[in-house]
Amino acid sequence: MQSGMLMSMDTSDEAIAPVIEDLCHKCVPLLIEHGHYEDAIADCDLYLKLFPKGRWVTEITTFRNQAKTELDLNKNKK
Repeated sequence: MQSGMLMSMDTSDEAIAPVIEDLCHKCVPLLIEHGHYEDAIADCDLYLKLFPKGRWVTEITTFRNQAKTELDLNKNKK
């Protein structure tokens, strides 16, 4: 369920790079909300790789930490 489609777009295109950033920022919380923690972490990792100085780095890092925590908590419940 990974939103890899967004991240497979050409981020070197200055016209669409900010749009991809914003879409990722909006999609990751939805992945977390629906329990797709591994996909959220993967998208966060990819965002941080593609946009190391992006405008959402702080928030994406927070989302990544939240997803990791939720994933760990859910693994402990099993």
